[in-house]
Amino acid sequence: NDTVYNFTINPTHQYRYQVQSFVGTIGNTPIAESAVANNYASARDYAPQVRPTATSESSVRLKIIPSDKTKVTQINKYTLYYTTDKINGTWSSTDITRSGTDTLVYDVTGLKPATVYFFKATATVGEYTSMESTPMAVITKEATPTLTFTEGVLTWTSVPDATEYRIYRRVTAGSG
Repeated sequence: NDTVYNFTINPTHQYRYQVQSFVGTIGNTPIAESAVANNYASARDYAPQVRPTATSESSVRLKIIPSDKTKVTQINKYTLYYTTDKINGTWSSTDITRSGTDTLVYDVTGLKPATVYFFKATATVGEYTSMESTPMAVITKEATPTLTFTEGVLTWTSVPDATEYRIYRRVTAGSG
């Protein structure tokens, strides 16, 4: 039969567990029967993986995947962080309540086009927060103006932060 010891761990700490069995005593000294067995538990057990994909010039879709799917039911929420400067930047954050699925999909909107963003996440278990996931980078798509040509007038949608537009024209002989 297995002997079970239930405990609560703080996901921000690393633990080393040792179990040694004893089969009696000689006087007040326990008699050891087995060697020490070791096991480690770490906050990395809860740190999620983040997989970003640019879906447009202003949005990124993230898959937030628990690193250990056997522990996913213990996670209350994820906190998502993102920035354009991984070293010196200010990280924006948003809390995301864990849904019933193992992998959570979340869209970040309102981003700048053709810009590198870094994403990372933490998992909250009870009152404790895991270590951060490894930051992952993605580049939002380039903004492309939508063109309309009607009766000799060319119009297009503006591109955020554009400082100049260039118009190129090519005429093909016999095309009218």
